[in-house]
Amino acid sequence: MNTRGPAIISAVVCAALVGLGACGSTPPRDAGGHVMHLSEWRDIEPHELDLNLALLVPGELVRAQFQDRDRRIVHNRISFDGRKGHLKSQRVVDGFFTEWTKSSIHDGEDFIREVKRKLGDDLLGHEAPVALTCDRRTCGYGAVFNVKSPRGRCLFARAGYKFNPVKYDDDVGQYDTILSLRYCDREASLERFTKLFDGVKPVRDREVLKAALADTGV
Repeated sequence: MNTRGPAIISAVVCAALVGLGACGSTPPRDAGGHVMHLSEWRDIEPHELDLNLALLVPGELVRAQFQDRDRRIVHNRISFDGRKGHLKSQRVVDGFFTEWTKSSIHDGEDFIREVKRKLGDDLLGHEAPVALTCDRRTCGYGAVFNVKSPRGRCLFARAGYKFNPVKYDDDVGQYDTILSLRYCDREASLERFTKLFDGVKPVRDREVLKAALADTGV
């Protein structure tokens, strides 16, 4: 496993699968076995989100929340489109997640296994995982699962991003951001979220974002 000093964080990828419930025992631990110190979730305004998700989600945003992890990782989660959709983001403010996290995000079968494990007896079947755009800065997978619920279908997707500046010329860094999606609807499809996964980025100017959201009525 690569290390880059104290700014590197080990990620528990199952925690990145939004809405699937807690992983492991209490207290929560990361992939390296270290205890994670998590603040309580608190409600925030859409322009206070760490990423520009409020501009990209299809359907009305219902709720936005913030959580701090170890004073170094920002967690956000949002509900949208009548709570059919749930997004969770994790971003290291100054550093990167580990190579282990990157390898897991690049593994479509690992992604499928984790969702299947969490769905348990509610799972009826699933479609083949589809790779999101993969390049030097981002990669991930999504798939539709048939489930025992009135909506019948749930789309799950997970992607990693490299937004933070690298430390030297030939170092592209590991991922500093993880974005996870759950969307349950009979018409759920990955194509509906192409704009979101392709257009997500950190918020650099909250006043500009606030004005843009006002223009859209959010």
